[in-house]
Amino acid sequence: MEASIKRLEFLCKKIPQLLGKIEESSFSLKLDSEKWSKKQIIWTFN
Repeated sequence: MEASIKRLEFLCKKIPQLLGKIEESSFSLKLDSEKWSKKQIIWTFN
């Protein structure tokens, strides 16, 4: 359980940094009109 908590804390710190490095144009790009962009997928978890 301790390892899981530490991993979650690490990811909560690391993921925002990684997401901040993605260019907005790439993050919002929809490859198909029927598909979601990466940004839309992330926002569903918010």
